[in-house]
Amino acid sequence: MPEQNFHIVANDFVKSLIKQRKYLIRTCQSKADPGFINECLQEVEKYMSAYKYDSDIKISQFWVMHSEEIYALIPGRNSPVHQVTIRKFHELNRIARAITPVPTRNRVFLAPSPN
Repeated sequence: MPEQNFHIVANDFVKSLIKQRKYLIRTCQSKADPGFINECLQEVEKYMSAYKYDSDIKISQFWVMHSEEIYALIPGRNSPVHQVTIRKFHELNRIARAITPVPTRNRVFLAPSPN
């Protein structure tokens, strides 16, 4: 990110995706599964409004946790902005994962019982 900080660019990108997806739904142009898209919209909007993402670390943690929902908000292949948005998503995703590595889940593996 040359001139701007990552958190500014990522915040603007996510807000833009929310706005685009809401427009597509409102004008009945969204061909994606409405239930799934509404879940993704609610999840992303909830966390975007609940917390202040004013640093690169905070927004990158948000991005890593919600990257699947963010990706789902990208307009479909018939949209003229699809390719540009996909490229931008992957660029921001790469940067976010460089700042915040993917969290690992603590899993407990139990050995089989000797009986």
